[in-house]
Amino acid sequence: MPSRGLFAALLLVFTSTLGYAQTPLPTGAATVWNSLLAPAMDPTKSAHVENVTIVRDAVRITLLDGRLQLAQPANGVVFGAVFHGAGRVEAAPPNALEAQQLRLFTKQDKLNMTFTEATFSFTDGFLDEVSKQVKWQASGPAADDLYANRQKDREDIGAEYLPRLFKSVLSSNRERTAYFLADLKTKEKGWVEVRYDALQPEEVRIGRWADLGAYRVHDVWMNFPAGGRDFRHVYDDPAARQDFLIPGYQINTHLADNADLNATAKATVQPRYSGEPILLFALDSNLRVSSVKDGQGRSLEFFQARERKERSQSYGDYVAVALKEPTQAGQDQVLEFQYGGKHVVVKVGSGNFFCQSFGWYPTAFASEPGVDAFAFRSNFDLTFRNPKKYSLVATGNKVSDTIDGKELISNWKSDIPLATAGFAFGDYKITTEKVGDVTVQVYANREPDDLLSSIQKAFDNPLSDLARGPGGSHMSTVSLGNLTPAALGKTISIETANTLRVFESYFGPYPYKQLAVTNIIGSYGQGWPGLLYLGWFTFLDSTQQHELGLKNQVGLTDFFRGHESSHQWWGHRVGWKSYHDQWLSEGFAEFSGKLYV
Repeated sequence: MPSRGLFAALLLVFTSTLGYAQTPLPTGAATVWNSLLAPAMDPTKSAHVENVTIVRDAVRITLLDGRLQLAQPANGVVFGAVFHGAGRVEAAPPNALEAQQLRLFTKQDKLNMTFTEATFSFTDGFLDEVSKQVKWQASGPAADDLYANRQKDREDIGAEYLPRLFKSVLSSNRERTAYFLADLKTKEKGWVEVRYDALQPEEVRIGRWADLGAYRVHDVWMNFPAGGRDFRHVYDDPAARQDFLIPGYQINTHLADNADLNATAKATVQPRYSGEPILLFALDSNLRVSSVKDGQGRSLEFFQARERKERSQSYGDYVAVALKEPTQAGQDQVLEFQYGGKHVVVKVGSGNFFCQSFGWYPTAFASEPGVDAFAFRSNFDLTFRNPKKYSLVATGNKVSDTIDGKELISNWKSDIPLATAGFAFGDYKITTEKVGDVTVQVYANREPDDLLSSIQKAFDNPLSDLARGPGGSHMSTVSLGNLTPAALGKTISIETANTLRVFESYFGPYPYKQLAVTNIIGSYGQGWPGLLYLGWFTFLDSTQQHELGLKNQVGLTDFFRGHESSHQWWGHRVGWKSYHDQWLSEGFAEFSGKLYV
């Protein structure tokens, strides 16, 4: 969507009753970040409220009776408020799709819930909207800690709202970047969120964070565009509201034998709007950023989520970067990120490494359902250093491969822009097939990973299992043979070549020059451009699968491999613009797997 035009030179300066100018002041980015991270409420700015209404498109929030207190400003902007009392949130679904979702999650045809506490985060017209309906008091209750507690709770579950608020507070155009988040404590569903984000094609979102076993998941009850716009067309131009695009990367990565990853990533940033001092990126928070520099070599301030205590825990995967000068639309600049850490690559056995396919290099921040990263493409120039006893494979074409002391240095470049990039390395046996001019290579580990080793040990030593007594599980005494992926490497390369032959007949030419296949310890698959990650079970022969009790062997092998191979067409050659369309990629991949079988 085009820019809404230049915001007024000065934003509204609210009445002296409030004492807060809403025009940005020249406050340091770190000061603003800390004010948002550890917000303090202002005991001199509160009001008793009755029937105060807050309207965001189809959502109506009413503060029926209670007390509202404001946060102390950051960058001259009042950004937060807390409420205690009685309130109601109401929303009418704008179409049948949203009505179906709301009914699924809440059993209501129209949202209608009461709440007793609330926090509000905002950079839009909230303050003016409320100020017209209340009389602020210069003295009131002691400073309230509800906002700070909810802020920490949201960060603890990985809700990435803080960087989005930070960006808008420092924006020179807070109309284009307007943000509103109401966090409402209801009796029926706990804390319920209402979000209005002007940077999203679908500005209005309603939902909550819910428990799913050991995890917290985001239930989206409704997500729709404001102003009655046709939801079928809001993603026609997926770049319309993007702050920037990244047309190219140059990434130098060092991989150690202990699985540590250290990298320098240079991202060419193409701003689409002028006047933005803050750019938001996504990066796995297991990787700690040590510096960010601009194209002139100047160090930039940056802000990252707290470091994880455990690999699976996340406080958010983001990096907010404060530029020396605001962006100029169409003027590309290069940002250099230096970072490193553990857990993105994990050693899972002798010569076996699990290499995470997402989050290992900085991408444009997109934390909520909306425009998907696969809507965009970038050129990649990747250089890797790893112990020379291991082989490495990555997306793109291998340009060079040299030895420097105890390290192997390889360079990989994309022929055409790609949606994403990945790599794998380990002690591999490599087998090769040809499909016309396309090279198919399988990188299969010579030794079993920790999971396969534990399975083989249990089968090779059945008496150790019997020692558990009558209540223990007893393994078959049939030998499983050698559970090394390399034993099936040649078969996998032949069968993968066959998938390309079949799919080229139906879908057209394979879009890349090569296809590499690697085994991973996970029980899933991933199809990156020119690189497949296949679960460990696909590298077992039929006897081994039978003895392990794995049924539907064709589904685990031929279908699964066909499904993942077909993503070279469905997902990469043909991408999707938004979460609304992503199911088509998986749907065509399911069809393709069945077609191959």
